[in-house]
Amino acid sequence: MTQDIANNISNIQKNIAQAAKSCNRNPEDITLIAVSKRKPIHEIKQALMAGQTHFGENYVQEFVTKHQDFNNPAIKWHFIGHLQKNKAKFLVGHIDLIHTLDRLSLAQVINQLAEKKGFVQKCLIQVKLSQEESKHGILPEDVPNLITDLNGLNNLDVKGLMLIGTWTDDTDIQQKEFLTLRHLMDDLNEKNLYRSKLKELSMGMSHDYALAIKEGATMIRIGTDIFGERV
Repeated sequence: MTQDIANNISNIQKNIAQAAKSCNRNPEDITLIAVSKRKPIHEIKQALMAGQTHFGENYVQEFVTKHQDFNNPAIKWHFIGHLQKNKAKFLVGHIDLIHTLDRLSLAQVINQLAEKKGFVQKCLIQVKLSQEESKHGILPEDVPNLITDLNGLNNLDVKGLMLIGTWTDDTDIQQKEFLTLRHLMDDLNEKNLYRSKLKELSMGMSHDYALAIKEGATMIRIGTDIFGERV
């Protein structure tokens, strides 16, 4: 199993490099996040031994347990699941990047918690482009007003945008969503709506990450292709 995870990570890194070079991008500008939800700590350790340092978790309680049992300073944790305000206290100060900020009220809670800890919490704004009801996020037309309001929250730092795309094999749909997210970030930057330039685009998973890279992804979130199917 150790060798399988190591081989999987190596193969994905090769695919990332190939996809990046095909569109004249630097592979080092793309961060691979290993989605470790519902995966045991010993598999996270195996991935870490293979050089993987960024890990994504979807559930607050599962993250808390893993962080308590395996608090390795080499790991950078990402939270990529829907976040309720009353659970933000378990993440702020322990998560490197929250990918799923989607409303002002949540941002205010995160900012307040971070201020108490003397910490600046990095976040991405989750944008909803999929028509699937199960997907969360803020509508793209509402992002400019939200990000303008976030300028006043000094203990919260928005680094970019995040998308959980439509689950489909239709590359036209995938490409349209990736392009929409990239163009949205470009527009926000051109209008200087946030106090610092947005740089991160978290989009693309096991089935579509090569296309996401070609359309500008700086972070891709891979679970199945690293750890195998979840049970």
